[in-house]
Amino acid sequence: MVNNNYYSHSASSRFLTRVGINRRRATSEEEIIYSIQVLNESFLKNTKTDEWDNFVFRGFVWIDDESLAEKLQEFVARNSDNFRIGGSTSRGLGKVKTELYPAEVPVVTLQSRIDNFNQALQTRWKLWSIFGKCKNDLLTGKTYFTLDLQSDAILSENWQRTTVISADMLKDVANINDESLEMHLAYSSYDYRSGWNSAWGLMKDVELVTNKGSVYLFSTTQPEKWYPVLENLSKNGIGDRTCEGFGQVEVCNEFHQVFRENAK
Repeated sequence: MVNNNYYSHSASSRFLTRVGINRRRATSEEEIIYSIQVLNESFLKNTKTDEWDNFVFRGFVWIDDESLAEKLQEFVARNSDNFRIGGSTSRGLGKVKTELYPAEVPVVTLQSRIDNFNQALQTRWKLWSIFGKCKNDLLTGKTYFTLDLQSDAILSENWQRTTVISADMLKDVANINDESLEMHLAYSSYDYRSGWNSAWGLMKDVELVTNKGSVYLFSTTQPEKWYPVLENLSKNGIGDRTCEGFGQVEVCNEFHQVFRENAK
Protein backbone atom coordinates (compact mmCIF):
# COMPACT_ATOMS: atom_id res chain seq x y z
CA MET A 1 0.00 0.00 0.00
CA VAL A 2 1.40 3.39 -1.05
CA ASN A 3 -0.35 6.64 -0.14
CA ASN A 4 -3.43 4.64 0.95
CA ASN A 5 -3.64 3.05 -2.51
CA TYR A 6 -3.22 -0.66 -3.19
CA TYR A 7 -1.11 -1.90 -6.09
CA SER A 8 -0.60 -5.41 -7.39
CA HIS A 9 2.95 -6.69 -7.79
CA SER A 10 3.74 -8.77 -10.84
CA ALA A 11 6.66 -9.69 -13.03
CA SER A 12 6.31 -10.62 -16.70
CA SER A 13 7.72 -13.84 -18.09
CA ARG A 14 8.44 -15.52 -21.41
CA PHE A 15 9.23 -18.97 -22.78
CA LEU A 16 12.65 -19.93 -24.10
CA THR A 17 12.77 -22.86 -26.51
CA ARG A 18 15.94 -24.94 -26.45
CA VAL A 19 17.19 -28.02 -28.24
CA GLY A 20 19.57 -30.72 -27.02
CA ILE A 21 22.99 -31.05 -28.68
CA ASN A 22 24.57 -34.32 -29.71
CA ARG A 23 28.03 -34.23 -28.14
CA ARG A 24 29.60 -36.45 -30.80
CA ARG A 25 28.26 -34.68 -33.87
CA ALA A 26 27.86 -31.21 -32.27
CA THR A 27 24.45 -30.91 -33.93
CA SER A 28 20.93 -30.87 -32.62
CA GLU A 29 19.76 -34.16 -31.16
CA GLU A 30 16.56 -35.69 -32.46
CA GLU A 31 13.48 -35.59 -30.21
CA ILE A 32 15.16 -33.36 -27.62
CA ILE A 33 13.47 -29.99 -27.68
CA TYR A 34 12.05 -28.25 -24.65
CA SER A 35 10.75 -24.88 -23.43
CA ILE A 36 11.40 -23.26 -20.06
CA GLN A 37 9.54 -20.32 -18.56
CA VAL A 38 11.80 -17.50 -17.37
CA LEU A 39 11.24 -14.17 -15.64
CA ASN A 40 12.02 -11.16 -17.79
CA GLU A 41 15.03 -9.15 -16.70
CA SER A 42 13.47 -5.75 -17.49
CA PHE A 43 10.19 -4.02 -18.25
CA LEU A 44 9.09 -1.07 -20.33
CA LYS A 45 8.95 1.84 -17.90
CA ASN A 46 7.80 4.53 -20.33
CA THR A 47 6.07 3.57 -23.57
CA LYS A 48 6.50 7.06 -25.05
CA THR A 49 10.28 7.21 -24.65
CA ASP A 50 10.97 3.44 -24.81
CA GLU A 51 12.64 3.71 -21.41
CA TRP A 52 13.39 0.35 -19.79
CA ASP A 53 14.00 -0.49 -16.15
CA ASN A 54 15.15 -3.61 -14.30
CA PHE A 55 12.84 -5.80 -12.26
CA VAL A 56 13.73 -5.55 -8.56
CA PHE A 57 12.78 -8.20 -6.01
CA ARG A 58 12.95 -7.33 -2.31
CA GLY A 59 13.06 -9.54 0.76
CA PHE A 60 14.40 -9.45 4.29
CA VAL A 61 16.48 -11.55 6.67
CA TRP A 62 16.25 -11.29 10.46
CA ILE A 63 19.68 -11.53 12.14
CA ASP A 64 19.86 -10.90 15.88
CA ASP A 65 23.67 -10.91 15.93
CA GLU A 66 24.74 -7.46 14.75
CA SER A 67 28.33 -8.52 14.01
CA LEU A 68 27.10 -11.43 11.88
CA ALA A 69 24.77 -9.07 9.99
CA GLU A 70 27.71 -6.76 9.21
CA LYS A 71 29.82 -9.68 7.96
CA LEU A 72 26.98 -10.87 5.73
CA GLN A 73 26.58 -7.39 4.30
CA GLU A 74 30.32 -7.18 3.58
CA PHE A 75 30.28 -10.61 1.91
CA VAL A 76 27.34 -9.72 -0.34
CA ALA A 77 28.95 -6.37 -1.23
CA ARG A 78 32.14 -8.16 -2.37
CA ASN A 79 30.25 -10.74 -4.42
CA SER A 80 27.17 -8.80 -5.50
CA ASP A 81 27.63 -9.74 -9.19
CA ASN A 82 28.44 -13.42 -8.59
CA PHE A 83 25.07 -14.70 -7.41
CA ARG A 84 22.69 -16.77 -9.52
CA ILE A 85 19.25 -17.94 -8.49
CA GLY A 86 16.74 -20.41 -9.86
CA GLY A 87 17.30 -23.25 -12.28
CA SER A 88 19.40 -23.59 -15.42
CA THR A 89 22.15 -21.35 -14.01
CA SER A 90 24.73 -23.39 -15.96
CA ARG A 91 23.01 -22.19 -19.15
CA GLY A 92 23.48 -18.52 -18.25
CA LEU A 93 20.16 -17.91 -16.54
CA GLY A 94 19.52 -16.48 -13.10
CA LYS A 95 22.28 -13.87 -12.91
CA VAL A 96 21.35 -11.17 -10.38
CA LYS A 97 22.91 -8.21 -8.65
CA THR A 98 22.40 -8.33 -4.90
CA GLU A 99 22.39 -5.43 -2.46
CA LEU A 100 21.80 -5.39 1.29
CA TYR A 101 20.46 -2.49 3.32
CA PRO A 102 19.96 -2.21 7.10
CA ALA A 103 16.29 -2.51 7.98
CA GLU A 104 14.51 0.61 9.11
CA VAL A 105 13.16 0.52 12.65
CA PRO A 106 9.34 0.49 12.37
CA VAL A 107 7.73 3.69 13.58
CA VAL A 108 4.63 1.87 14.84
CA THR A 109 5.30 -0.86 17.38
CA LEU A 110 3.43 -4.14 17.46
CA GLN A 111 1.50 -3.13 20.57
CA SER A 112 0.49 0.14 18.89
CA ARG A 113 -0.79 -1.78 15.84
CA ILE A 114 -2.88 -3.99 18.09
CA ASP A 115 -4.24 -0.96 19.96
CA ASN A 116 -5.10 0.81 16.69
CA PHE A 117 -6.81 -2.33 15.40
CA ASN A 118 -8.95 -2.59 18.54
CA GLN A 119 -9.80 1.10 18.40
CA ALA A 120 -11.00 0.70 14.80
CA LEU A 121 -12.96 -2.38 15.88
CA GLN A 122 -14.68 -0.45 18.66
CA THR A 123 -15.55 2.39 16.27
CA ARG A 124 -16.95 -0.02 13.70
CA TRP A 125 -18.94 -1.89 16.33
CA LYS A 126 -20.62 1.32 17.48
CA LEU A 127 -21.40 2.28 13.89
CA TRP A 128 -23.15 -1.00 13.14
CA SER A 129 -24.97 -1.07 16.49
CA ILE A 130 -27.68 1.16 14.97
CA PHE A 131 -29.16 -2.01 13.44
CA GLY A 132 -29.71 -3.58 16.85
CA LYS A 133 -28.07 -4.44 20.11
CA CYS A 134 -26.04 -7.62 20.36
CA LYS A 135 -27.10 -10.06 23.08
CA ASN A 136 -23.49 -10.71 24.09
CA ASP A 137 -20.88 -8.04 24.70
CA LEU A 138 -17.95 -9.26 22.58
CA LEU A 139 -15.61 -6.32 23.11
CA THR A 140 -15.47 -5.40 26.78
CA GLY A 141 -12.43 -6.85 28.50
CA LYS A 142 -11.09 -8.48 25.34
CA THR A 143 -8.18 -7.59 23.09
CA TYR A 144 -8.38 -8.73 19.48
CA PHE A 145 -5.51 -9.35 17.09
CA THR A 146 -5.04 -10.90 13.67
CA LEU A 147 -2.36 -13.12 12.17
CA ASP A 148 -1.92 -12.33 8.47
CA LEU A 149 0.16 -14.72 6.37
CA GLN A 150 2.68 -12.84 4.24
CA SER A 151 3.94 -16.04 2.60
CA ASP A 152 2.68 -19.61 2.17
CA ALA A 153 2.80 -21.59 5.42
CA ILE A 154 3.23 -25.29 6.17
CA LEU A 155 1.08 -25.94 9.24
CA SER A 156 0.48 -29.08 11.27
CA GLU A 157 -1.53 -29.93 14.38
CA ASN A 158 -1.49 -33.27 16.17
CA TRP A 159 0.87 -34.61 13.48
CA GLN A 160 -1.61 -33.80 10.72
CA ARG A 161 -1.46 -31.11 8.07
CA THR A 162 -3.93 -28.26 8.47
CA THR A 163 -4.72 -24.89 6.92
CA VAL A 164 -5.93 -23.21 10.13
CA ILE A 165 -3.94 -21.70 13.00
CA SER A 166 -6.11 -22.74 15.93
CA ALA A 167 -5.98 -21.33 19.45
CA ASP A 168 -4.50 -24.59 20.77
CA MET A 169 -1.81 -24.53 18.10
CA LEU A 170 -0.90 -20.95 18.96
CA LYS A 171 -0.70 -21.78 22.68
CA ASP A 172 1.55 -24.76 21.94
CA VAL A 173 3.86 -22.64 19.79
CA ALA A 174 4.06 -19.94 22.48
CA ASN A 175 4.08 -22.42 25.40
CA ILE A 176 1.46 -20.28 27.14
CA ASN A 177 -1.54 -21.49 29.11
CA ASP A 178 -4.24 -18.93 28.33
CA GLU A 179 -7.78 -20.30 28.55
CA SER A 180 -9.16 -16.95 27.37
CA LEU A 181 -7.49 -17.21 23.94
CA GLU A 182 -10.15 -17.79 21.31
CA MET A 183 -10.12 -17.95 17.53
CA HIS A 184 -13.16 -16.25 16.02
CA LEU A 185 -12.61 -16.25 12.25
CA ALA A 186 -10.35 -17.92 9.72
CA TYR A 187 -10.08 -17.05 6.04
CA SER A 188 -7.68 -19.40 4.29
CA SER A 189 -7.13 -21.50 1.20
CA TYR A 190 -4.66 -24.22 0.36
CA ASP A 191 -2.35 -25.42 -2.38
CA TYR A 192 0.51 -27.87 -2.88
CA ARG A 193 4.21 -27.10 -3.17
CA SER A 194 7.18 -29.20 -4.16
CA GLY A 195 10.58 -28.44 -5.66
CA TRP A 196 14.02 -29.74 -6.48
CA ASN A 197 16.89 -30.11 -4.03
CA SER A 198 20.03 -29.38 -6.07
CA ALA A 199 22.37 -30.55 -3.30
CA TRP A 200 20.74 -33.98 -3.03
CA GLY A 201 19.66 -34.24 -6.66
CA LEU A 202 16.18 -35.28 -5.51
CA MET A 203 12.63 -33.99 -5.58
CA LYS A 204 11.41 -32.29 -2.41
CA ASP A 205 8.36 -33.71 -0.66
CA VAL A 206 4.98 -32.46 -1.82
CA GLU A 207 3.66 -30.22 0.96
CA LEU A 208 0.14 -29.02 1.73
CA VAL A 209 0.53 -25.26 2.17
CA THR A 210 -1.78 -22.55 3.43
CA ASN A 211 -1.78 -19.74 0.88
CA LYS A 212 -0.38 -16.33 1.69
CA GLY A 213 -3.07 -13.76 2.36
CA SER A 214 -4.87 -16.02 4.83
CA VAL A 215 -6.17 -14.21 7.94
CA TYR A 216 -6.97 -15.47 11.45
CA LEU A 217 -8.76 -13.43 14.14
CA PHE A 218 -8.10 -14.10 17.83
CA SER A 219 -9.09 -12.53 21.13
CA THR A 220 -7.66 -12.74 24.65
CA THR A 221 -8.17 -11.17 28.04
CA GLN A 222 -4.46 -11.36 28.81
CA PRO A 223 -2.77 -9.40 26.00
CA GLU A 224 0.37 -8.67 28.04
CA LYS A 225 1.28 -12.36 27.76
CA TRP A 226 1.07 -12.29 23.97
CA TYR A 227 2.96 -9.13 23.02
CA PRO A 228 6.45 -10.74 23.16
CA VAL A 229 5.14 -13.96 21.57
CA LEU A 230 3.58 -12.12 18.64
CA GLU A 231 6.74 -10.04 18.23
CA ASN A 232 8.73 -13.27 17.98
CA LEU A 233 6.27 -14.75 15.47
CA SER A 234 6.60 -11.63 13.31
CA LYS A 235 10.36 -12.21 13.15
CA ASN A 236 10.63 -16.01 12.97
CA GLY A 237 7.34 -17.07 11.39
CA ILE A 238 5.12 -20.03 12.15
CA GLY A 239 4.96 -23.62 10.94
CA ASP A 240 7.59 -25.72 9.20
CA ARG A 241 10.51 -24.68 6.97
CA THR A 242 10.41 -21.06 8.08
CA CYS A 243 14.12 -20.81 7.21
CA GLU A 244 13.07 -21.23 3.56
CA GLY A 245 10.61 -18.33 3.74
CA PHE A 246 7.46 -20.23 4.65
CA GLY A 247 5.19 -19.03 7.44
CA GLN A 248 5.93 -15.30 7.50
CA VAL A 249 3.22 -13.54 9.48
CA GLU A 250 2.27 -9.98 10.33
CA VAL A 251 0.12 -8.99 13.27
CA CYS A 252 -2.79 -6.60 12.66
CA ASN A 253 -1.86 -5.46 9.17
CA GLU A 254 -2.99 -1.91 8.40
CA PHE A 255 -5.30 -3.02 5.60
CA HIS A 256 -7.81 -4.21 8.25
CA GLN A 257 -8.46 -0.55 9.02
CA VAL A 258 -9.21 0.38 5.39
CA PHE A 259 -12.96 -0.03 5.11
CA ARG A 260 -14.94 -0.59 1.97
CA GLU A 261 -16.24 2.96 1.70
CA ASN A 262 -12.69 4.35 1.92
CA ALA A 263 -10.88 1.80 -0.25
CA LYS A 264 -9.02 3.03 -3.34
